Amino acid sequence: MNSVLQQLFMQPGLQEALLSIDSDKVEEESLLYQLQTVFGHLLESQLAYHVPEAFWRCFRLWGEPVNVREQQDASEFFNHLLDQVDEYLQKIGWDPLFKPFYEGLFSDQKICQGCPHKYEQEETFLALNLPVKSQSLKESLDQFVKGELLEGDNAYLCEKCGEKRNTVKRTCIKKLPPVLVIQLKRFGFDWEANRAVKFDYHFKFPWSLDMSPYTYQGVVEKEQRGSSGDVSDEVFRRPAPAHYDLSGIVVHSGQASAGHYYSFIKERRSDPQYAAKRGVWYKFNDTTVEEFDLNDTTIETECFGGTYKAKVSDSASCYPETRQRHWNAYLLFYERQEDSRTPRTPHKSIRRFSFRKEGKEPGAKSAVRRTPSAGARHRDSLSQLTQLVDHSERQGWFPPCMPPHIEQLVREENLLFMRNRDVYNPYYFDFVATLASVNLDYTKHPKYDVMMVQSLTLLVNFFMSTYIKYKRKEHDAVTEWGECIGTVIRQSPAAAAWLLKYFADAGPGLAKLYLLECPTKDVRHIFADILEKALELCYQLEDLQIQQDMDRVVGNLVNLLDQDVANNCWHSFQYFSLLNNYSRLGTKACKHLFKLEAFRKLLVFLIGPHDPNTTAAENIPRRWNQPQVHDFGQLHSTLVHLILSCDLSQLHTCEAPLARAQKLSLAPSQLEMPGEVKEALSGPFAPVYIREVVCACRETSGSIDALVNLLVQCSFCSKPFTYMVIRLVMEQYASVPSNELKNLSGLLLELLKLDDPLQYTRLQLVIDGPQEEKPEFAGILAIVKANQENDSRRSYQGVKFLVSMAHKYPHAKDYLLQVPRTWQWSVNWLERTMSEFTTQWSNTTSNEDSNTKTFQRTVSAQDTLAEATALLTELSSPEAGEYGMEMDQDDPSMDEDLRRSQLGSDYLSCGPAQKE
Repeated sequence: MNSVLQQLFMQPGLQEALLSIDSDKVEEESLLYQLQTVFGHLLESQLAYHVPEAFWRCFRLWGEPVNVREQQDASEFFNHLLDQVDEYLQKIGWDPLFKPFYEGLFSDQKICQGCPHKYEQEETFLALNLPVKSQSLKESLDQFVKGELLEGDNAYLCEKCGEKRNTVKRTCIKKLPPVLVIQLKRFGFDWEANRAVKFDYHFKFPWSLDMSPYTYQGVVEKEQRGSSGDVSDEVFRRPAPAHYDLSGIVVHSGQASAGHYYSFIKERRSDPQYAAKRGVWYKFNDTTVEEFDLNDTTIETECFGGTYKAKVSDSASCYPETRQRHWNAYLLFYERQEDSRTPRTPHKSIRRFSFRKEGKEPGAKSAVRRTPSAGARHRDSLSQLTQLVDHSERQGWFPPCMPPHIEQLVREENLLFMRNRDVYNPYYFDFVATLASVNLDYTKHPKYDVMMVQSLTLLVNFFMSTYIKYKRKEHDAVTEWGECIGTVIRQSPAAAAWLLKYFADAGPGLAKLYLLECPTKDVRHIFADILEKALELCYQLEDLQIQQDMDRVVGNLVNLLDQDVANNCWHSFQYFSLLNNYSRLGTKACKHLFKLEAFRKLLVFLIGPHDPNTTAAENIPRRWNQPQVHDFGQLHSTLVHLILSCDLSQLHTCEAPLARAQKLSLAPSQLEMPGEVKEALSGPFAPVYIREVVCACRETSGSIDALVNLLVQCSFCSKPFTYMVIRLVMEQYASVPSNELKNLSGLLLELLKLDDPLQYTRLQLVIDGPQEEKPEFAGILAIVKANQENDSRRSYQGVKFLVSMAHKYPHAKDYLLQVPRTWQWSVNWLERTMSEFTTQWSNTTSNEDSNTKTFQRTVSAQDTLAEATALLTELSSPEAGEYGMEMDQDDPSMDEDLRRSQLGSDYLSCGPAQKE
């Protein structure tokens, strides 16, 4: 579509003729009006390109709207466009526009032999359709006019004689158009495969083309010369000029089902502004136009199709590879050479076009312009005027005309473009920033605060309304603007108060636009940073108005959780980061957030609204999938700070000695725990929230220290919470992919480190699971045993966790040494596994990071085995004391296991290891 429109626009005289049509009958929804709009923009617009969306909506192909995202036939578009526009012009009483440029005339002839009769049928055409299998344009044209003899059963019935006669049937060109368009039939259909195909055959065409042999006169002349050698003057008259020069090429690149069109066009306009580039070829693509050196070599490479030799990077072959060119010419535009001077390009002069509607006499129907009489042409005054007008138009003194409403539309768009070009200019940005920073140095001025408020007003209004919309802004420049605003509000509390009031008065719409809906990450970040600085600086101020403004600003942010944050969850990181940083300001900020119901709304956003009558809360599916929660780290951190700002003693079910008590609060003074916090930690839906926290420990990008700290603090002296957390962790330890277990192991280690009366209970639950007939979850040892065959990496990480736990915590080591029978087999399994996989190496795979289930021998695995073996060795040492006495001396398998454990170094030396 674009390539054809570009060819039409670059046709000398056509754009002026189209734009000169100005009638009240032209409807804005018509194809003619939209085509005029496209040409008007291409002619006068200052923009780099024009997007013809309205034209796409108006155009119909076979009566149906066109899907511009699907490949269409450029030849069909060319024919339909010209037909529809000319038909519309005739409908409103105007002469056709495109026919004088592109319409030719076929002659389908039947010449009877044996009688003097012949029959002729004429048909108009806009483009010649020629096959490409003949390899050249000359051969295709020869086949086009080649006659066919109808004889025998196929003989033609002469209507005048009433008898069948041997007849020559042929087609020739009766009338050549000024611009000859040739379609190369490169598309076909494979009926056997039931699919469209493209013929990428090599097909060459000349720079200049003589069409006289293919015209009616040329064919007759050839026949007469072949028969008698003399040409009858009555039959053959001197034809119109039939010599053409190549002026445009539409190239198709791709396949029959999908591809792309672009154009090569030669500059032919004779206006002074184009004279220097006359004859230069340009390559027109969708949004770019560039000069192109189209010569004998490049035209073959770019347009003829066929095959070419390509260099291959394969060192095994030194011969070039033959490849098919999938880009080749599809439409050719040839412009007729004129015997006289090149016709001038029509311009604004009203009576220079045959397309402009003239005033009619009463009863007249024709809209064709009257031409001066023969006598008038010879008048000296009129001849001089004609020459003067002709010279003026050729010099470009009369600008091209176009309908006033289209000219006004283009002018308004140009004014908007020029304004934006000057406003969205880096030099103008620097000027505004410099101007706003001038007042920073006048710190001792008596009206310093007033000056700073004025500076901030300029900075913020320009930044929010202009700079933040600039598409080409750089990250460093955006940061500098943010720092400039930060400097102003830090030096002037009055400026900070003004900025806070600015955000308060703007309402939730401003934060929604720039924190959530804006697709540019840098914009969301800098907006959050500016708002955060304003909140931080005004946080300690006791002014009543400032506190009211802060209440409005934070309230607007919290209210976005009702719907807007969920609708833009992919852009929510900066929003949650802003709330998190505000909660970090202190207990006062946390209390403020509780007052605004931020905790409840954050929790509902995370786990979704729940029905109080639901009994099986843990069966509720997660609201967000793993890719969505990847950036929810700041959301979890906000909830953590709000919870830890409260007094958690309400969760305690036992008391620890005062010397072993642990400070649980991050804030100097603790808030009384609100009901919604207690409900989230110990209510019926507590497992739903804690499940999200545990999942976040393995899914969230960034640090998980805050999440781990929350679970540890809430587990202190709380048996129900301890059991719930360990159950949820162990359930995921047994089911999630093995590459996500590392953080869960770290979380378990922190829980076991907690020193309170429940420490032994946690050890027992983590290592052995609940001591029940049908336990709710499995301990580490059960998980290791269950996955030895099918998921050896999960079992390995379980063993590694046990070894790391025993190495870090003496009380855990003591627990393991008391019951060696329960875990010694796991060490033996690791030894066997290391021995079995000595021949498998991997330079990059880790047993903790890869998501495969195959065990890999690594340095870390060897270290784990060595530490486990050393732990077992302590059982037989004198210092083991009572631990060693608990072993069954009569069990030969246990003796063998001990012997192999003590000789673990032999297994470790069986081959080199990989570094994890």
